[in-house]
Amino acid sequence: MHTPSPRYIMYARRSSDRDDMQLLSLEQQFTILREVAFTRNLEVVAELTESASAKEPSRPGFLDLVKRIEKGDADSILVWRLDRLARNAMDGGHLIHLLSTGNLKFIVTPEATYTGSGDAKFMLAMLFGAAAKYSDDLATAVRRGEEAVLRQGKIPGPVPLGYMKTHEHETTPGAGTVMRDPERFELVKRIWKEVLGGNTNVREVWRQALSWGLSTRPAKATLSKPVSVAIIYALLKNPFYAGKVKWGERLFDGEHPPMVTWEEFERVQKMIRRDHRKAGAAIHHDFLFHGLVHCHCGRALVGERHAKHGHAWD
Repeated sequence: MHTPSPRYIMYARRSSDRDDMQLLSLEQQFTILREVAFTRNLEVVAELTESASAKEPSRPGFLDLVKRIEKGDADSILVWRLDRLARNAMDGGHLIHLLSTGNLKFIVTPEATYTGSGDAKFMLAMLFGAAAKYSDDLATAVRRGEEAVLRQGKIPGPVPLGYMKTHEHETTPGAGTVMRDPERFELVKRIWKEVLGGNTNVREVWRQALSWGLSTRPAKATLSKPVSVAIIYALLKNPFYAGKVKWGERLFDGEHPPMVTWEEFERVQKMIRRDHRKAGAAIHHDFLFHGLVHCHCGRALVGERHAKHGHAWD
């Protein structure tokens, strides 16, 4: 009896995870896999790509791959490395289960072929587990590295409006020195002076900032643009401007030059909260016959206030 040839799905994944940044691109992975398929005369029925981290289970591309295997559209997988398929226990276990049920016949990489045999599944469990542990260890190392940077008074990642960073070495996040942005530092500082001087109308402060020419700092993929009201609100709530770096729920002393003192920062927070409560306070209207007139259903009739063209009436 003729046994049908395995039908392969070629799968490639690229991630923005720090440890994945030096790995092959999607097209480079496919170039290698197509050569493997040609050399070994493998029947490829589909090519799937995905740009996502494999740390968390149930990625859309992976779910599509599994769905096609379960439906019988294909019965084998061709992939550059096993960690492209899974770096968490759930996804790895799902693939091993499919090998056990026979829905999945082969997982092929350029170096090895894995089947549904007990030894192969045991090896896969070890390799998927190692990939998951590598992700966990890397995440721990990144957190420790970030905390070490924070304890030095530096900030991992980008800095708020009004500041800039010196060039960083890509393997040492946060290693750059934070300094004044010569185009924006004094303008942002004027915002704090306005609010500390009693102008707690944030929209008015925003309009003033626009008249001064305050704009966002251009980045690699974005151009400079006028600041928004949301940016003004955000900077007035950011303790970075008082010399602190907030990371999660913790505050660290920063080495950067502050714009305001901590006492001034706390004073602004109280002013903003007070004005927010005033703006959000409910307005009470006394309506004639309130609570006295009822509908035939037994419910009390309530009053409404309408306004149009500057005139209001009940």
